[in-house]
Amino acid sequence: MVMIIFAAEAKGKSVRLPEAGDECWCDIGKNLVKKHLHQKNLLIVLNNKPMKTDEILQFALGLELGTYMFDKYQPEPEEMLEQIVLLCNNPQNLKELYKPYAALANVVRYARDIVNEPAEKYDDQEVFCEIKRLTYLGLEYNLLRNGFWEMSWKGEKTEKPLFYYAEGRFACAVGAAVLKALALQKQRRQVKIFMTLAKKNLDVNDLLAEEPIYKIEEKGGEEDIERCVFRLYNEILYGAEHEKR
Repeated sequence: MVMIIFAAEAKGKSVRLPEAGDECWCDIGKNLVKKHLHQKNLLIVLNNKPMKTDEILQFALGLELGTYMFDKYQPEPEEMLEQIVLLCNNPQNLKELYKPYAALANVVRYARDIVNEPAEKYDDQEVFCEIKRLTYLGLEYNLLRNGFWEMSWKGEKTEKPLFYYAEGRFACAVGAAVLKALALQKQRRQVKIFMTLAKKNLDVNDLLAEEPIYKIEEKGGEEDIERCVFRLYNEILYGAEHEKR
């Protein structure tokens, strides 16, 4: 993963920031960094750009997401960016504010890696073990029955738990990624996700939960992973209206 530094002073070749059009700043960041992936270092000067704090943070998130490449099985992985320096005002404040965005970039990469693994090299048992390893962050794991397991972030007892159901590799990767984001930031919200890598075709509200269970969408592709992770994360933290599936 590229290291992004909010710096007051930096040396190196600078890159001109594109003008904002119809694209959001996250997409601008992704598109910009893809043009410079094979530079070792990248310096982006923001001091003279009239940008709001949230726009800078979204831009930095886009830079992180734009550097993703799944090259695990390439005989000689390509050289990529090692460091991006954002030259901007009040870097210490921005560095602190960027922590939740950095966590989101981390978990999107995590989910993409799981989904991009070829099934013949990375079977369901390995996916299950990869997700189970997240217990090192304080996530709780409980094996249920017939290929089901439960992963949860305990949050705070004062928060009412939310229940989700993930079926298939894509949905399990998205669900695990969101739980990882909650754990990395030690969020208050309690969330439990029932997971299975097999197709079950059952009524998910029979899965032991006292409250309704909402199903994580089963889609595909890198951009769908990003959208699903962001949507679910925002839904959990900011109370977006749930759509029962």
